[in-house]
Amino acid sequence: MVKHLGCEVQTLHASLHVSPDSAPRVDAALGDARDAPAMIGLHPGASMAAKRWPVECFQQLSHILIASYPDAQIVVTGSPADVPLCEQI
Repeated sequence: MVKHLGCEVQTLHASLHVSPDSAPRVDAALGDARDAPAMIGLHPGASMAAKRWPVECFQQLSHILIASYPDAQIVVTGSPADVPLCEQI
């Protein structure tokens, strides 16, 4: 995305640290998504509702991403309080 904004992109690789204690839960939650050639994460939650992007925008973005990157796995993340929001996406 940032490349389309005119920013220089040196790598498409990103990583997320997972503590050893959390690793089994993360592995179970990701399931087969770990084997996808690419994984795209969406995190729709925010501490204040006024700061949240509308769920409809996340839905539209997910459709665009799926069409643009058919081999990628879309992963929606959030806190337990975000589950209803994540389920809508």
